[in-house]
Amino acid sequence: MNETEMIPKPGEVVLEVKDISKVYPGTVALQHASIVFKRGEVHGIIGKNGAGKSTLVSILSGIIRPSAGQVFVKGKLFTGFSPVHAKKEGITIAPQRPETIPDFTVIQSLFLPNYYQRATGILDWKRMAADARQIMTSTGFEIDLNRRMSDLTLSEQQLFLIIKAFYFEKADIVILDEVTTSFSGKEQALFFRIIEAQRKLGKSIIFISHRIDEVMVICDRVTVIRDGRAIKTVDRSGLEKDLLCSLVVGEGSGNLVACEIPESGAHEALGEVVLRVEGFNRRSVFEDISFSLRHGEILGIAGLVGSGRTEILKAIAGIYPLDSGTLKLSGGLSTRFKDPNRSLQEGVVYFPEDRDEEGLVGTLSVRKNATLSYLIRIALRSLIRQQQERNLTRELIETLEILTSSQEEDVQNLSGGNRQKVLAGRVWATQAKVLLLDEPTKGIDIAAKESILNSVKTKMTQIAGVVITSPGLEDLLSICDRILVLFNGHLVDEFRREQFDEMVIYQAIQGILRPGANATPNKSHEPERINGR
Repeated sequence: MNETEMIPKPGEVVLEVKDISKVYPGTVALQHASIVFKRGEVHGIIGKNGAGKSTLVSILSGIIRPSAGQVFVKGKLFTGFSPVHAKKEGITIAPQRPETIPDFTVIQSLFLPNYYQRATGILDWKRMAADARQIMTSTGFEIDLNRRMSDLTLSEQQLFLIIKAFYFEKADIVILDEVTTSFSGKEQALFFRIIEAQRKLGKSIIFISHRIDEVMVICDRVTVIRDGRAIKTVDRSGLEKDLLCSLVVGEGSGNLVACEIPESGAHEALGEVVLRVEGFNRRSVFEDISFSLRHGEILGIAGLVGSGRTEILKAIAGIYPLDSGTLKLSGGLSTRFKDPNRSLQEGVVYFPEDRDEEGLVGTLSVRKNATLSYLIRIALRSLIRQQQERNLTRELIETLEILTSSQEEDVQNLSGGNRQKVLAGRVWATQAKVLLLDEPTKGIDIAAKESILNSVKTKMTQIAGVVITSPGLEDLLSICDRILVLFNGHLVDEFRREQFDEMVIYQAIQGILRPGANATPNKSHEPERINGR
């Protein structure tokens, strides 16, 4: 019997969730969602941030149990579906954030934990190396098998995990959770080739993405998740960008406001220009980025993950290198910061996207973390004015309603929302002229989100101009005076507050431009359709 004859027939239902719900204290993550996944298809899952995609993925892979509903795998009902069950039934996941052992080599990681052994029990590295090289060559992913995982780029680690799932774990059902966000055009093309080959072999692939253009290229069916519900499943023949946008955003959401935040002031009442970015370029990341920011203004930058949002903010702050471009602060000459210390001295402060990795020092106290960027102002002849430092920390705790037992508590002991508030307090305490806030509400609860957005609106705008990014549009719609849209590293549109419409802005984020838009997206990163599909 040849390999083709051994391939199971496509169309068979291999995984199904019926009436699944997941309830957490204070929030409903999934509500009565029902989805059918078939053999030999790529099934896309798309939706806004917070729609319930991550919860669905965790249930499908057995990481969390649903509060209600049923999970069927290959026709068998599981009442207590777990990671052990998932592995036994041939389900694996390539996560959004690669999880690897840094000191292991590529070949050690590929076969972990199922190493080849000789009859003597000794590991057969020669055979493993030969098989690994053959598979890597066949996929087009050329990589040194002796490289350590810590030396691989993010996109290389993602490709590694995808290949491991398909070729080494040999799973029947593979969940790909936002795995393409770091891919270049070449890496994306390689990924698409792997997916197409595996689909033809009868694998069931569940592809979670924010990018409508991607799901339209490789998916046979697409399910839209909105507000925890599986709104609709659309077959390939019916896939259209406008339709998917309307399903993702929902009707009647043109001026959606996520939180009860004081209304933004009139754009005309804002102060002088405090920052002017001119011609920022970084090859393969962003191109010709130019905009201005005024005192008291909240300027949002919207775009998909990988569109260049974080890199632009880091370039302004001197953290990320530029190929060309300058910036100008109020009353100053055109310049470019080469390190964040210089930008801090000039009144430009960056709030990092990853608070724990880039922002906070977990073993230091709330007081030391809150005043870390403020030492320039509270130091006297290299000595810290401790009373002034304590007074400042007390003010920040009271103003931002940070829940902590004392100023001296280690910041790592606080909840995620309160750690985020400490970082927001540090940024505000600098009294800088320009505040660059990179997803300040990421990964926190609704109460903490409202508190931080309110502080941005009512506190930070009193002293500075604010540039803010967000994983979703709701935060930007609620507090921004203007929103700039990034698509594939290009600024493609601009919306003033009176023009805010969630549907139109979401379409721009996906590359669907309204008439009169300011720019044309870079087509070089547009995925090509696979075999005319």
